[in-house]
Amino acid sequence: MRVVLDTNIFVSGLLSAVGHPARIVRAVLQRRLIPVMSPATFAELEMVVYRLKLQPAFARAGVNPANFLATMRAETQFVDPIPIETPIRDERDCPFLGLLATIPPPEYFVTGDDALTDGDRPHRHVSSSPSPNRRGSGMRWFASRRECRRRAVARSRITSIAAGRHDGT
Repeated sequence: MRVVLDTNIFVSGLLSAVGHPARIVRAVLQRRLIPVMSPATFAELEMVVYRLKLQPAFARAGVNPANFLATMRAETQFVDPIPIETPIRDERDCPFLGLLATIPPPEYFVTGDDALTDGDRPHRHVSSSPSPNRRGSGMRWFASRRECRRRAVARSRITSIAAGRHDGT
């Protein structure tokens, strides 16, 4: 399954061995999910992973940033994003949204960025932020209005894949 993962998902998944971001990063490393990135989004991941202030936390978590990035480079499907016309609050998010317009489109966009979770985007969207309106869920699922009927299926599918209970087809 091809997915776009926001940088915050990678960082959260590397810093904590538990929770949805960690399961998603493990699914990528175990080749159950295929990350879709552009050179720009990979460069952002590189920049963030090498931030000096994160190095002590990565060391405590047993993460070697160079090894992680080498693995990610090998496992990532690189594409050229399509420029988007949709106005968004943070222009730095444009490259991620542009990945969703590529052909074939990635099946999911996973983020913890509340600025991107407005629910009106023409793609399936998964947020790893805690949801106050879904007790115990830990994930918020957003979809365009035409995708609303598929939310339960989408949630079940990506959660199963991240947990290793699905073959990804």
